[in-house]
Amino acid sequence: NARDYLRIVLGSVIELSVDKVGRIQLPALTISKFKIGKDVVVLGVRDHFEIWDLSAYKHYEEEINNNFEEIAENLKQDED
Repeated sequence: NARDYLRIVLGSVIELSVDKVGRIQLPALTISKFKIGKDVVVLGVRDHFEIWDLSAYKHYEEEINNNFEEIAENLKQDED
């Protein structure tokens, strides 16, 4: 399960260069694959950042907030 999970997650990772004025350009394939629209959310996550379509992120955030206590409890159990 762990290998399958990492393949899916890490398979979507791309390394981008920053141009002279500090911009990055997302590949068209990435924009299409993840349905990234005009409005996005950029999240700093430990040693990288994530770019989410705004509506997709709002949906994700709503799901996580609805299950927050359960997620926290599962993390606690993983530590034990």
